[in-house]
Amino acid sequence: MTTPIPQPPTIPLLGNSQALDSEVPLQSFILLAKKYGEIVQLDLLGYKIVVVYSHELANEISDDKRFEKNFTPQLLNVRALAHDGLFTAFGNEPNWGIAHRLLMPAFGTANIRAMLPDMRDICDQMLLKQNNTTVQSLPCVSVRFGPHQLIDPTDDFTRVALDTLAFCTMSHRLNSFYSVEPPQFARSMAEFLKECYYRTKRPGLVQSWMKSTNAKYENDMKVMKDVGNAIIAERKANPIEKKDLLNIMLSGRDPKTGEGLSEEAICNNVSHETSSGMLSFTVYWLLKYPEVMRQVRAEIDQVLQGRRIEVEDFDKLPYLVAVMRESLRLCPTAPARSAAAKDDTTIGNGKYFVKAGVPLVIQQWVMHRDPRVWGDDAQEFRPERMLDGKFEALPARCIGRPFAWQEIILVLVSMIQEFDISLADPSYTLQIQQTMTLKPKNLRIRARLRTDGPRLSATSALHVKRMYDSPAPSVKGSIPNRGDAKATLYVLYGSNTGTSESFAQRISGEAASYGFAAKLGTLDSITGHLPTDGPVVIVTASFEGQPADNAARFVDWISHLEGRELAGVKYTTYQRIPKLCDSLIEEHGGERLLPRGEGDASQGQFFQVFDEYEAKLWETLSTKYATGKKKMDIPALDVKVLDDGDERAETLRQPDTAMGRLVENRLLTPPGNPAKRHLEFELPAGMTFNAGDYLAILPHNPIRDVHRVLAKFGLSKEQHIFISAESPTSLPVGKKVALVEILSGYVELSQIATTKDIQILLTAASSDDTVNALENLKASYIDHVASKRLSVLDFNACPTILISSSPLWKPENVTLTISVIEAPALSGEDKLFLGVGSHYLSQLLPGDRVRMTVRHSAAAFHLPEDPSVPAVMFCAGSGIAPMRGFMQERAMQRSAGAMLGRCVDYLYGEAELKEWIELGILDVRTAFSRKSEASHGCKYVQDRIWVDRLEITEAYEKGAKFFTCGSGTVAKGIKLKLIDLLEDVHKLDRAQATEKFEQVTKGRYATDVFD
Repeated sequence: MTTPIPQPPTIPLLGNSQALDSEVPLQSFILLAKKYGEIVQLDLLGYKIVVVYSHELANEISDDKRFEKNFTPQLLNVRALAHDGLFTAFGNEPNWGIAHRLLMPAFGTANIRAMLPDMRDICDQMLLKQNNTTVQSLPCVSVRFGPHQLIDPTDDFTRVALDTLAFCTMSHRLNSFYSVEPPQFARSMAEFLKECYYRTKRPGLVQSWMKSTNAKYENDMKVMKDVGNAIIAERKANPIEKKDLLNIMLSGRDPKTGEGLSEEAICNNVSHETSSGMLSFTVYWLLKYPEVMRQVRAEIDQVLQGRRIEVEDFDKLPYLVAVMRESLRLCPTAPARSAAAKDDTTIGNGKYFVKAGVPLVIQQWVMHRDPRVWGDDAQEFRPERMLDGKFEALPARCIGRPFAWQEIILVLVSMIQEFDISLADPSYTLQIQQTMTLKPKNLRIRARLRTDGPRLSATSALHVKRMYDSPAPSVKGSIPNRGDAKATLYVLYGSNTGTSESFAQRISGEAASYGFAAKLGTLDSITGHLPTDGPVVIVTASFEGQPADNAARFVDWISHLEGRELAGVKYTTYQRIPKLCDSLIEEHGGERLLPRGEGDASQGQFFQVFDEYEAKLWETLSTKYATGKKKMDIPALDVKVLDDGDERAETLRQPDTAMGRLVENRLLTPPGNPAKRHLEFELPAGMTFNAGDYLAILPHNPIRDVHRVLAKFGLSKEQHIFISAESPTSLPVGKKVALVEILSGYVELSQIATTKDIQILLTAASSDDTVNALENLKASYIDHVASKRLSVLDFNACPTILISSSPLWKPENVTLTISVIEAPALSGEDKLFLGVGSHYLSQLLPGDRVRMTVRHSAAAFHLPEDPSVPAVMFCAGSGIAPMRGFMQERAMQRSAGAMLGRCVDYLYGEAELKEWIELGILDVRTAFSRKSEASHGCKYVQDRIWVDRLEITEAYEKGAKFFTCGSGTVAKGIKLKLIDLLEDVHKLDRAQATEKFEQVTKGRYATDVFD
């Protein structure tokens, strides 16, 4: 007896067409796979398709004896242009067989290798565009950019691929690199393919009403046909001897039938390319994994020894080829292919019945990540898995594969030889744009010649422009340069959340007052070229033991130096990852200027510790470089009060955020208890997330605190100011700005004051009473300032909050579960302390617009791809947030019929979990700190772990993955109790149990700790 193929709920007439995203349908197919498993059927306006995701089913459908070529609705629409061309022909159409037999010999190894000079011609044009210095051995062209220019590699690779295809196969130059805009052919092709997809979502009657859309569709086809016809006409009018593909199609005869191809049939085979997408994805993976890039570069340098790649070199780069294959596995440019059963049959060992002729769409993006084939790390980029020789044993079914493979290797090798390329935004996470094929969206890189000296680019971890933002505001005014600076000070940072970046900005902001000219940049921007013409200050943090996104390349580079390459570098470091950098720089010849500083964000004196380090830094640098402190005890900001004002919109910027909308704001706790709230947001268009990710919100200070500051200093909220600065700052400079906007959105009013802040106030104080009061505060800082959280202005931050929902519930919406921080002020004053982020969120009303962005959590902090794997989740308080997202995801999968492993939770009880308990996906074990008698005497999570230690051991033996979310204290207590468990179950001593914990939890225990 067969099992029915699951199907999402349908809408009359439309079926499931509205379940697919209009811009990136792949995202919808991925979510359907998560929810329904290995197979799902869809009704697209009455057109039935079956989508398969598993390797097992895809392998069965690839049997040519039982299944034959078929088309998705989108590809059927493409036939309006390409008719019976190679890509769109049915297997029984004569022209397909004629074209295939004519062209197959032309794509043989010898012929493809003979195309290398023509391929190199086009590749050279791209290399020249990407840098403003003439590349060795290359001619000069007019379109050039410099090493600081943002490069859109997808656009460049599309140009190089189309130009290569036209030049190598038809001896026709498109000259894409001689114009700013892409060729009209490429633009029309992209728009045409998008419209082919949109038409699958529209009923025929609706389509007939869309006159302008239909006219553009027809015009795009005309543009492409005109290009093809013009190339054919030019060749017929001016024949050449070269045996390119166009000559073969024009004059060749099919050895089987003796027939040739008509001009119309030849035009139908002027096709789009897919190599540009593979190039773009491969570059992305290389830049996200600097250790892989380093190995690829070393292999290229060793094989080629500085010369250009030749035909005989293509088989000598196994690691580069492995990288390409792994990129193709994770990011297939063609995301799906379709077949159909020749007769009614079953698939999945008789499990599912499929009718003859119904399209069976293999979603390759998901199938290539099948954990049953690739293991638990199927989602990870690991080229080494492609070195086992199995790939070579696969049959080559694509006629153009050797052509594309040679072109891709040539372009990658040439770029890596010539340039040091880097991500413009090191925190960029892959986004997808989709037509018929897939390419990265918003991917931007920089390229500089490998022989260049230091070139800093201060790309903020937070302030990077994205495509869904409004236009970038124009910056009026400038930062003046000091002519009396004695030395250049390089301030380098690695930062994901912005804290280390703000520390770096503070150092660079004060540099001028100590006689230094500061240059601020990311650590990645200085990779390979640590400067020796001035002191270097490194400020960077770690995240779960890993460097920040914009420091990963630097850390990989410095970890693989072999000699004293850093002789002459004078440096100092602050924060944790510099523990590694600090020792490595010294080991390779650097001179340490002062001991490493280190702060702990979970401790109350985090900012005070930095102030103490900064004071020692300036004392050391002033002595070493014979500079003196200028009379600038107050930071170098010149503030002028202005009478008139301007709109606030241009001044408040977090360019990696966009505007979302609050849908719901609901109180979860009864009156008299600490407030916890549930908020639901509609995400900005184009943003996606996974359960376990973060949502970053740009908040405002409580209006009460803004008014308090204004009243304290006798200022009016109607006033405007003008700020100028001598060094980088996160305040809006060079423009009129409302004072209330600065206090509301640019500075943190609740940050604890440091002794440095008090010293600055002392410098500005004019009365003896004020000076005496400040001196007393400074003398008793811990008791009267830190412990009471007395505050002054500091730069505002963008808090990140763990998302408490799953995209399987609503892919365009997220929810947050927050604890509202509202407690009596420790200062003893008759007022409440309000947490900036939580108070801001708690006051929002449905419909309010909020600036936000999704930030991805660590790769390990996500549910297993296989939903049958159990999960054990430890959390307390608002640490329930990501666990709720995990449980919701499992609930949605269960409702779709998936076989699930159970989730076991040790958390603060929540009534809404009852539904999931009844579904059988959840087992809740509670620990009530105020009512332990209601939770088997368990007051804390770790107490419950001990009571249920046998069940936890059983879950581990069944392959469960473990998660912890909560404060540092909670996480530490859980870890210690799990070590106690191992000590008890396995009869180990403490050292043995601790060692065993590290062994057994590797890859199976993920934490997200907050304080």
